[in-house]
Amino acid sequence: MREKILLVGYGSIGRRHARNLIGLGLTPFILTKHPDGLNARFISDIKEVRREGIKNCVIASPTARHLEDTKR
Repeated sequence: MREKILLVGYGSIGRRHARNLIGLGLTPFILTKHPDGLNARFISDIKEVRREGIKNCVIASPTARHLEDTKR
């Protein structure tokens, strides 16, 4: 089974991280309200993280939101 990882933030840096995670064989679960055609799982509700059993996270939101996003 491929490792699942949450990606918070899907701007230019978040997209780059998503492509890199896929290239490493990981399954990114991208928390966004604006999914696109990338070969990833898009989620819109943080509650899905527990249901999916995701234990790792990359915070790629703007720096000013890192603490808020980490707490969620």
